[in-house]
Amino acid sequence: MVEDALSRWTPDRHGSGPDSSLTRRLLSAARGERHGALLAFFLGTGCRPSEAYALAWEDLDLDPGV
Repeated sequence: MVEDALSRWTPDRHGSGPDSSLTRRLLSAARGERHGALLAFFLGTGCRPSEAYALAWEDLDLDPGV
């Protein structure tokens, strides 16, 4: 479960995110969960929730190489 993966993580005073080992554990735990894709998006992009909420379809470039 995601809660188990997070139980051993404490952000440092600089607010850094999880290291690569924890990121892998989180993604593995979240696979198939209701919000797993959302967690993958946040971890993969570094996007803050407020930035994600402001996204619109027009903001996405789905054409490769463009």
